Amino acid sequence: MKVAVASLFCALIYSTVVCSFLLFSSRTNLHQTLVLIFGSVVLLLLVRCYVAANPENNMTLFDRENLITSLTLLGIFGFLFAAGFGQLLLLKQHDDDRLKEAASKDPLTNVYNRRAFFEHVEHFANMAIRDRSCISFLMIDLDNFKSINDNFGHDHGDKVLIDFSEKVSQLIRREDVFGRFGGEEFCVMMACGKDKAMEVAERIRLAMTSHLVGRPESDYCTVSIGVCSDVPESSGCADRMIVVADGCLYKAKQEGRNRVLCA
Repeated sequence: MKVAVASLFCALIYSTVVCSFLLFSSRTNLHQTLVLIFGSVVLLLLVRCYVAANPENNMTLFDRENLITSLTLLGIFGFLFAAGFGQLLLLKQHDDDRLKEAASKDPLTNVYNRRAFFEHVEHFANMAIRDRSCISFLMIDLDNFKSINDNFGHDHGDKVLIDFSEKVSQLIRREDVFGRFGGEEFCVMMACGKDKAMEVAERIRLAMTSHLVGRPESDYCTVSIGVCSDVPESSGCADRMIVVADGCLYKAKQEGRNRVLCA
């Protein structure tokens, strides 16, 4: 009976491990493999518990003369060894994911850097080409940002960039791609048409304008935005659209800043 109780107790422990993988882990192939391994351990422990609960079997903890005991122990140890190796691989995978995430993000604003942004653009552009769907680019530049750095210091300028990035991240959708091109220039790629893109761009502009109310002069920073929307026909179309959006941004700057212009 002691063997049955011990086996049941171990089965309950490993059941919690299986549940944690199912509830809190991403569904990668490695996670699914570990679920199968730990699930097999639980199954073998339950079999061992069932056999040991029968008084006629008179099973001890390490009964080498009992075939079922030997097979279940061998299976359990084998699966646990595989599970331990799998856990090491899982830790390595998590470290690799963190390094990849860190390499793709701008260290100051925590949005995508230029390289990672264009990687996502290529993926979404190919999907848009396949589905014949519209995508939009918003080129955004912080107006008079140089004067903020010159008058109040680069540390305060960094705070303005962080504040701006957080505000834009709250205004766009989770699936939209937001990146920093460098300095005070940012870009948003959205899977939507011109009307929706203009609506979001105007929302960003107004949010930055209203953000100035009651704030010190050092925080005064509006934005100019250039928008381009189209249905891409080839992979090079996305780069062309960014150039067009950048041209609209330049024109918005020339016309007085703090405005949205669309191609």
